[in-house]
Amino acid sequence: MEKPRAPAETTTTVTTSGPLDMTALRVVVVHGDGTKVVPVVAGVPVVIGRAHPSDIVVPSDASLSRQHARVVAFEGGRASVEDLDSKNGTFVDDARITKCDLAPGAVFRLGHGTTVLVKLATHTFELDGYDAFERWLEEELVRSRTFGRPLTLLAVKLPRDGHAESIVRAATSVLRPVDRAGMHSPTRVLIGLSETDEAAALDVVDRLSRVAPSVTRATFPKDATTADGLVAHVLGEREQSTAPRPAVPGSKAMVELMAETLRIAKSRIPVLVRGETGAGKEVVARTIHDTSPRKSGRFLPLNCGAFTKSLLEAQLFGYERGAFTGANKTTKGAFELADGGTLFLDEVGELSAEAQAALLRVLETKKLVRVGGDEEIAVDVRIVTATHRDLESMAREGTFREDLLYRLDGTTLHVPPLRERPEDVEALAVQFIAEACASDDVPLKTLSLGAMETLLSYSFPGNVRELRNAMVRAVVIAEGAAIEARDLPAKMRTSPATASAPPTAASDGPAPAAETADYRERVREELQRFETRVITAALAKAGGNQTAAARELNLPLRTLTHKIRELGIKKTFG
Repeated sequence: MEKPRAPAETTTTVTTSGPLDMTALRVVVVHGDGTKVVPVVAGVPVVIGRAHPSDIVVPSDASLSRQHARVVAFEGGRASVEDLDSKNGTFVDDARITKCDLAPGAVFRLGHGTTVLVKLATHTFELDGYDAFERWLEEELVRSRTFGRPLTLLAVKLPRDGHAESIVRAATSVLRPVDRAGMHSPTRVLIGLSETDEAAALDVVDRLSRVAPSVTRATFPKDATTADGLVAHVLGEREQSTAPRPAVPGSKAMVELMAETLRIAKSRIPVLVRGETGAGKEVVARTIHDTSPRKSGRFLPLNCGAFTKSLLEAQLFGYERGAFTGANKTTKGAFELADGGTLFLDEVGELSAEAQAALLRVLETKKLVRVGGDEEIAVDVRIVTATHRDLESMAREGTFREDLLYRLDGTTLHVPPLRERPEDVEALAVQFIAEACASDDVPLKTLSLGAMETLLSYSFPGNVRELRNAMVRAVVIAEGAAIEARDLPAKMRTSPATASAPPTAASDGPAPAAETADYRERVREELQRFETRVITAALAKAGGNQTAAARELNLPLRTLTHKIRELGIKKTFG
């Protein structure tokens, strides 16, 4: 009996030596966990499937059969694909096929999510799947925080067909052994440049911009301090902040918070916004500005943790020409630019002792002196600050000025983490999906029952920003009109106990409290309400026909009837 072949690795690198044989073919399999590149020899079939004895094994795609399809190459660079009686089919140009001839560059799809390209041998590239890349990015951020090193993330946009090999080839050619590249979606490749600051990344951006439609970048810690924040920054204008507009609050906690925010906005009192990273502190700050008498002025956010001690003072107060190397002209700082408006100082707990003293002087005198200058300049600015740190403890330890804390903390607003308000998950997810669909100019997508169950079972350590990133990506990769659970990041599809694990000590947010029985009960009740709405709508659409409703929901009839009994759905339709 033939010995079983060893499984293919998640990511495979194929190298060439000597002259390139332009009649040779490669099979490029793009799946949820990465990209596999496998050479094919004329006359030797290559089987793709979910398990052995397939030659190319993709265990992460449950829609594949154990042996799903066979690719056979012929002399002259031709090939054919044959479906091996798979359950979910093989598709060429969206048509299900039994067997089909393929030209180099042809694309076909297996099951629901695995894409295969058959192409002439060219430069080999290696890409991680998004989940593997995200794990690397989280680990690299721990290194960057620990050793004080910069890290740059790039997003390289691809044409909408997602198979621009020349762009992917150019993207991967710039990588050093310590760097990584991964597929965020069919239209975006992410590149992580280890220990690379913004200036050093500009050369890479310039090289890639010559071939790619667009390249965006974000640098730790200047632009963001978490993986979700970096990804959100590079994905485009709609994702650079969780704060373009307040989401419709559904939970009691958020309704009360927004009501208090609107009351405070009418006054001039300084506001300190507390909450975990990504929870929506800037949403609150922007709402204060937009509903205050200063709304016609400028709202200027500044991350205090993104600058060195000397540079932060220059950013806050401005500088005179010649004040330091590179100061070629007199430049206004954040206080002058926000004059008449609102200055939002995020991560205020990161201020150096010198910056704290200078900030206190401005708050007390309402006047500033630019770096390198001696003239006092009057400013009229409302200060809103935010932090995830315990400033009272820092004040007791002597690392944060107590008199400055009193000046900043005129009143405090607490933004609860998303895991404490599961009632908001559905409304936020729907809002982010609608925004992403409008931005990408695609028909509005919905959330399947399975996807919503997955979201409600997850604790969102990255808070609202993490949910937003997941929805934006899901809109791009979802194949049908509904976003399915398989379109969500792998960490959200794990068990709730695993997903609820608190961040490591190196993260920049406090560890969430352990999951409580009360929290689990709230999640269960919210899930039941959501399931009731979805099932009721499907039954109404089907005129009460449970078989048709089960087909609409993509659920077994047996499961649907059990849910109807369990949820007490008694309404008569038709």
